[in-house]
Amino acid sequence: MSGKRIHIHFEIKQFLAYPDKKLNGMLEDSNGHALTADEMRDVLIGELCKGYDYFCGCDNRKSDGRCAGHPYSTNEVSKQGDGR
Repeated sequence: MSGKRIHIHFEIKQFLAYPDKKLNGMLEDSNGHALTADEMRDVLIGELCKGYDYFCGCDNRKSDGRCAGHPYSTNEVSKQGDGR
């Protein structure tokens, strides 16, 4: 048996409207650095420039930016736990 995991996503334009206080530290880069509001806006504007409406931080995305899903087998889940 198999299934599909999907990363959470959010609407970019909605997050761009958030105040700095809410954006600060919301995301981390691959080195664990918490992004400042300005850094996060730079990332999100870059995503808009790629044509995405949504951000999910995943490498398997639909044309709108949402996660397209990641297949897994139930054997993987039973060996590794449920991934939570």
